[in-house]
Amino acid sequence: MSCTVEVDGPTRRTLSFSVDRQTVSEEIELALKQASRQVQMKGFRPGKVPMHVVRKAVGDQVAEDVRKKIINREFQEAIREHELHPVGEPEFNLEKYKDEGDEPFTFEFALEVIPPFNLVTLDAIPAEIEVPVIDETMVDREVQRIREQAATLGEPEDGAAISESDLLTGTVVYTIEGEQLEPREERMALPRHQMIDGILAEGSGEKFVGKQIGDVVEIEAELPAAFDPSEHAGKQASLTFEITKHQTLLVPELDEELLGRIGVESEEDLRAKILEQLESQLQNLRIERLDIAIQNWLLEQHEFDLPTRMATKAVESRIHELGHKIAEERKLEHDEAMSEAEKHREDVIEATHRSLKASFILSRIAKDNELTASVAEAEGQIRTLAQAQGQDGEKLVADAHKEGWLPDMLAQVSEQKVREFLRMRADITEVQPDAGDTPTDDGSPS
Repeated sequence: MSCTVEVDGPTRRTLSFSVDRQTVSEEIELALKQASRQVQMKGFRPGKVPMHVVRKAVGDQVAEDVRKKIINREFQEAIREHELHPVGEPEFNLEKYKDEGDEPFTFEFALEVIPPFNLVTLDAIPAEIEVPVIDETMVDREVQRIREQAATLGEPEDGAAISESDLLTGTVVYTIEGEQLEPREERMALPRHQMIDGILAEGSGEKFVGKQIGDVVEIEAELPAAFDPSEHAGKQASLTFEITKHQTLLVPELDEELLGRIGVESEEDLRAKILEQLESQLQNLRIERLDIAIQNWLLEQHEFDLPTRMATKAVESRIHELGHKIAEERKLEHDEAMSEAEKHREDVIEATHRSLKASFILSRIAKDNELTASVAEAEGQIRTLAQAQGQDGEKLVADAHKEGWLPDMLAQVSEQKVREFLRMRADITEVQPDAGDTPTDDGSPS
């Protein structure tokens, strides 16, 4: 076998193969002899069918199978011999496929390979992260939030002005590009959350404070993707909200009854529980922001070209996913949704390329530092997940092998090992973020 490798760019190679005719003929003859033992034909005993009859009956199929076997074998040997690391599926060049007369059997593949780059030294990785400091004020906020979760709605006193925590009902009128839509009655407004008719309207909350039933509030807002009618989704609109009903939030005291409903014996126990949860959330936030800071640094330190076909395929896949998401959210037809998705192509390209580059860098770190997960480690992680979910661990491991998602778990465990490896080598500087940033951005303890 002869194989030549042509370098077509940083991440692309062309492999040209030539297999001498004698090798191909010998392998076909051997395969025909093996096939003759299985061929059954009327008038002949099993295994005694003459070769010329066997060749006529199954010769073409046997030859085709042998050629496929040779192609696969030679390709795999070339990958090992030339130490290539393909990504994605290779492209078979039909124009170079020749199997004629006494000439050598020739074929060609084009493939993309892992981008070459020099890995920087991974000692004292600079990582500045914003981490809030937990204090009593933060605990106080969580206590107040728990009280509000137990609150009920009641009627305000006669003549009482609207406060930030009140719930309002009213009539909303939208004006969009000069067109006024039909009034929408019995719509809700939540001043504290700056929500009007289910729409986030920044700065609207303070406009309601101090108002009375019958007053009209004017607001500017961007309409959400799910707005009905859908042709106005994403547009800027002027809203008027005429207040027709006003209910106030009755927040209970942190008394014995409420503490019992929460499942704690005292306010001190509640505060201790909140503090423990905040510290756990803070640690998760610290790890998340540290991983992001390290990854951003790695991307800054490594410049290399991505495999073009792989990157293009990944971008198109994400555009397609975004189109489906837009179609579902805005109730749009496929073509219209894809047109909307195309408007975000530049952002999708940037995000996809950064993700792919990070993946190559982390994989290289795993390989160079022997951090690639073993099958046993991946199976152990699956058993741990099964136990946490009350499932049969051995059955889930068997499912992973059978259904083909074990490689995904191998990649996940490898990434976890690499992330831990990098955190140990980070030179961390913690700074306090702006006021209001807390470790409970994604939910508070309850």
